[in-house]
Amino acid sequence: MKVGKVVREESIRKEEGFTLLELLISMGLLLLIVTIAMGALRLTGRSMATGERHTENKERLRAALALMDAQLESQLPLTYTESGEKKYYFRGERDSLRVVSNYSMWNGSRCYVVATYRIAGDGRGGQNLYVSEQLFGVMPPRETLLLRSARDITFSYTGSDEGASSQESWKDDQALPQRITLEFTLDGVKKERLFEVRARGERQQVPAVPYTEGM
Repeated sequence: MKVGKVVREESIRKEEGFTLLELLISMGLLLLIVTIAMGALRLTGRSMATGERHTENKERLRAALALMDAQLESQLPLTYTESGEKKYYFRGERDSLRVVSNYSMWNGSRCYVVATYRIAGDGRGGQNLYVSEQLFGVMPPRETLLLRSARDITFSYTGSDEGASSQESWKDDQALPQRITLEFTLDGVKKERLFEVRARGERQQVPAVPYTEGM
């Protein structure tokens, strides 16, 4: 009888619920599972955001290079007179570039535009590349962002002489460079794009554009 009574008492105690230690262990395991799940969700969100950013950068880069190809290939060697001296509209510096083109990102190939590319800091340690377009006789220019948060963006220029070396700026007011190189680092990858300048000689003289901000 005593043995049966002891067994019944132990069964009753077991049916009364978990001990404090068992509850603490269960809560700790639950907290660990929730923490792992939240971390996985955060990593998934970051991966998706990074993937979207890379995709956006690729699309923006493709559009930017297509625009530069179109404008530099259709570049016009137009000149203007300043203080009695004839000069090309073309200006080339390490951090800026100005060309005259018959292709506009806004109006297609229906007009002549002065296109000015400029490099500026993005406030977060990176650089942005902008382009502004100005129709002849119209002011002010319209500017748009081409590349966002890249690094080490630079222009360089090479003349037509055999064996000519690359220059950080173009100082020749009597001729255009033969090649323009754009270098930059985007998403950790260093890139280089070479643009061949097809325009040669002097096409025609036109009045100076009154508003040429950035150059």
